[in-house]
Amino acid sequence: MSGVPLRLPGYHTPLHIKEGETSPTGERELGQVWKTFFQGLSALHSPNLQPRVITVGASPFVYQNKNSYPVLIIVGNGTTTGIDWSPDGITFYFINMRALLLTPGFFIRVGYTVTPDMFEVPFI
Repeated sequence: MSGVPLRLPGYHTPLHIKEGETSPTGERELGQVWKTFFQGLSALHSPNLQPRVITVGASPFVYQNKNSYPVLIIVGNGTTTGIDWSPDGITFYFINMRALLLTPGFFIRVGYTVTPDMFEVPFI
């Protein structure tokens, strides 16, 4: 396979960025580089890193990461009035980010006027 090898620490098999994956200015597309990187990670670590739909309840909706691993929470579409993060489910901190890495046991609270889509992606 031709291309630029991308070696991950601790792994002997390099990932390759294919030649020809360039932008109009001749630079590699960063999105494609990251896509290749994460595809390689998913193949190395887990056969199933697919996003899972989170069923959003009434506003403000509180969600806790009950997994034993971190997850990427993605809040899409909808009209949010506030997105908050909490380590304990009691004290929340305003962050207003639509993508958040949530460690095990931590919480996200989403206030909204139009129900957003929410997804959980394993981050292992």
